[in-house]
Amino acid sequence: GYFKGRGPQFGRHDFALDLATVPAVPLNAELMGWVFENLFKNAIDAMVQQEGCIRVSTNYDDERHRVRILVEDNGRGIDSENLARVFQPGFSTKKRGWGLGLAFVRRIVEEYHGGHIHIPRSESGTGTTFEISLPA
Repeated sequence: GYFKGRGPQFGRHDFALDLATVPAVPLNAELMGWVFENLFKNAIDAMVQQEGCIRVSTNYDDERHRVRILVEDNGRGIDSENLARVFQPGFSTKKRGWGLGLAFVRRIVEEYHGGHIHIPRSESGTGTTFEISLPA
């Protein structure tokens, strides 16, 4: 569905899927679609000067009964001083924009779906990984 239908709009960037079979998760498809769209747009912005790859993978954490979704890019990464602020409303490194995208992403994942989102990896010049964890 969602991922394959939007693949062509990513232009010169590759879009790789590594989707494991995971338990069904109750979610609002429209809101979660917006979450992924925002993460993909940010990844594309991070790879603006290069061809890149956005990789989406899923796995299941048996011990915690949670589905994990990883969205990774090989873009420029997030500066360490900005990592703690990326989910704050109003924070942006872009010239245009309100700095609300990732704040809404966090709210949708955490408040509407009882999940958690964080950045387990971001390295200058090698990319960023966002991890979403949802109760299954």
